Amino acid sequence: MYNAERTIERTLTSVQTQTLTAIEIIVVDDGSTDAGPSIVERHALSDSRVQLLRKRNQGVAAARNHGARRARARLLSFIDADDLWAPEALARQYDIFVEEGGKVGLVYSWFARINDKDEIVSYESSSVEEGDVLSAICLRNFIGNGSSSMIRRDLFEEVGGFDASLRDHDAEGCEDYDLFGRLAGRCEFRLVRAFDVGYRQANDNMSGNLARMARSRSICASRLLRRHPDHAKLIRHGRRRFLRWSLRRALRLRRWDYGLSIMALMLKHEPVANLVDLPGLLLRGREIRLLADRMENSGVAGEVFRIGALAGQNEPVLRMEEEA
Repeated sequence: MYNAERTIERTLTSVQTQTLTAIEIIVVDDGSTDAGPSIVERHALSDSRVQLLRKRNQGVAAARNHGARRARARLLSFIDADDLWAPEALARQYDIFVEEGGKVGLVYSWFARINDKDEIVSYESSSVEEGDVLSAICLRNFIGNGSSSMIRRDLFEEVGGFDASLRDHDAEGCEDYDLFGRLAGRCEFRLVRAFDVGYRQANDNMSGNLARMARSRSICASRLLRRHPDHAKLIRHGRRRFLRWSLRRALRLRRWDYGLSIMALMLKHEPVANLVDLPGLLLRGREIRLLADRMENSGVAGEVFRIGALAGQNEPVLRMEEEA
């Protein structure tokens, strides 16, 4: 949590109202200067599972690792301070670990993208990857975000946790993808086919800084190449695809500064292929921006991502049904 007073109340409530109740709830305050910590302290007064850890600002990876070191459980789940969990998110993932034993190291769920009003913008269920996922993770981050997975603690520690050094390169944003890449090949992954995570992707959060995310993704791809040179074709294709997506999004948002930074990365990696594709990408980016403008001006409100209710609240607990 860093300066998350606008969202931490609902995020924390979504964790406290999990149907799997035997959990530790550790909130790591990464040097906030707003009212976020006082909101967490209020929740801790009525829920002994909640504990607040305060530290100087060192970034998301260092904060997650700090919380993991203080946790006692053999399974770890991470959630950013602006994301949401449906009531049965942890229970569904935990059941898979119980049923399948030690061969599974990570279980993930599908997610719904939400806006600043908690309205569902889209459902993300394009991935059905399970088992040995090394080739799939070399191509793309099919899990999609850091709030969707439950991980065995022993494997998390074995691979060294999240890499805090990305911050030193002004390349935060793909810490979860970097971790998934180190776990892939060491264990099997499993999927919960339910939209159990509300993933907020606002322009002012980390995932909104497209240039930084692109740098982060490029560094992670280079690391994957060193570890798995036999997967070079997939890794390079995945990096190329991510940079193209980032450029289209930057153009849609009219962030020309991001666009220039991303184009510089594209020309650094595989310059010939990217030079050939750039004109088409720029034209397609303009089309996407015009379409997005029409949708944003349509005034249609989305479905709100529902979470459980604490005692004394009127909002009922809603179970998110599985997709067929």
